[in-house]
Amino acid sequence: MKKTILTPLIALLLLLSTTALLPGDFWAYLWESVRNTWDYYSLPLYFAAYTPPVRVVATTEKIAALTFDDGPDPRYALRILQILDEYNVKATFFVIGQAAQEHPELTRLIYQQGHALANHTYTHPGVDSLTLPEYNKQLSRTNHLLQQISGARPVYYRPPKGIVTAEGMEACRRQGLQMVLWTVCLENKNSPTPVEMAERAAARTKPGAIILVHDGRLNRQKSVEALPILLKTLQQKGYSFVTLDYLLQQRARYI
Repeated sequence: MKKTILTPLIALLLLLSTTALLPGDFWAYLWESVRNTWDYYSLPLYFAAYTPPVRVVATTEKIAALTFDDGPDPRYALRILQILDEYNVKATFFVIGQAAQEHPELTRLIYQQGHALANHTYTHPGVDSLTLPEYNKQLSRTNHLLQQISGARPVYYRPPKGIVTAEGMEACRRQGLQMVLWTVCLENKNSPTPVEMAERAAARTKPGAIILVHDGRLNRQKSVEALPILLKTLQQKGYSFVTLDYLLQQRARYI
């Protein structure tokens, strides 16, 4: 009975919060009071007010989007760019603002080679503890920096570790960003070698998949070695790699 009564009430308040009828921060505090007891996906009406994160796109076409998190890192980025060029693949790099500021020329090179730059916060913090003003600052600072470097404003955002919070959803709305998660990750603790990493990821890739690879912060040498194996395997299976822009023109599934 409690959920039956409160669910439509909360959904209504969330909708009102997108207008001038309620203060902009009101919904975040309301959601904070219930999100610890209800699963994020248990409130379908919540999505009437906020576009949920995209994990995969519903399509029968054998296409997938390749994405990179945690860079740019000069230890790996140049080799990754060479591999992508060899396989004629364009990717989206979810960039940490602090790393982009330390390596602006490398960040610019990624963009100049036809890849997209996207937002991955400024410092890669634990986003589940950020207040709404702190979250806004993380996103806006990175957006501004990437626009300065490339001339293009980011339109996609991925939260560190894929942690979705009410503050993050509201910050995305304010910054005009689409939150994008992933379908399959190349790195996995049960796949210790590059070959095993690539085989596991390829087996889990389906039409419309968003593939996550990491290119910074930690030791990513195995990821770099697994990347050409993954690309070759999927291309042999008939897959084409497309940009997030193209992929999201299809019908997104918010799951």
